[in-house]
Amino acid sequence: MKRIIVLTLLMLLLFPATALASSMMVLIDVTSPFAPAGAWKAVIVGSGSSLNETRFTVDPVIENGRTLVPLRQVANALGYEVRWDAPNKKITLIGHNLQEEDVTLVMKIGQNEAIINGRTVTMDVPPKIIQNSTMIPIRFVSEAMGYFVKYRDEVIYITNYELLNDTDFPSESDPNWVKVTSTKIQLKKDGKTSRGIKLGDSIETVIQAYPRGNKYSGNFSDVLYYDSTIPYNTESKGIVFAFDKGVVTAIYTANEKPSNAK
Repeated sequence: MKRIIVLTLLMLLLFPATALASSMMVLIDVTSPFAPAGAWKAVIVGSGSSLNETRFTVDPVIENGRTLVPLRQVANALGYEVRWDAPNKKITLIGHNLQEEDVTLVMKIGQNEAIINGRTVTMDVPPKIIQNSTMIPIRFVSEAMGYFVKYRDEVIYITNYELLNDTDFPSESDPNWVKVTSTKIQLKKDGKTSRGIKLGDSIETVIQAYPRGNKYSGNFSDVLYYDSTIPYNTESKGIVFAFDKGVVTAIYTANEKPSNAK
């Protein structure tokens, strides 16, 4: 028994906070003129998943509460150029954020400091080499490049819009909303959303209340779409904001993503 306890303690010392996340999935839903085409830029799963999707070259690793994933798979999905300086163990990511601005991110293997457009910042967990694959902290890198990141039930969501909470969706008894169909609830003319948005508000006001990274022109007239959880082979749940010349004309719930959604 003592030998088992000693062996366990040695293992904890050698691998203090690292665990393989073989069933983890990364869903990337990004609207950007610089990202590869397709509604889903990537569905990347670990070896423990039963889904027939793109698989990580190396399973994600969780260390000190941060998830590290293979660099190139995620960078390719987001449309970023990767430069590897082997002698200095330096990684350079070159691309654009959702405001279509140039972004250069520089990291070094084993070092917590990174440089974003010349500005030095600190990472909780540095990049590492695992099984000959460069592993990066996915939240830090994604947010540094301008995206929103959310983790839920072994799924990492990378999006160009903030994922909503269930409290953002109206109940059928909410006096601000009226039920139109079995799957659609619409904001009343004098109603407000839980975040205070009403008909007639500008697109700038909406994006401030419901953060979103894309760059939009003043004559934007498409719809914005937000999910409490990005659906994947499951029922969708979202709120649609319809605009005309940059002003809100309708707000309603939807159980599927509109075909013209940004």
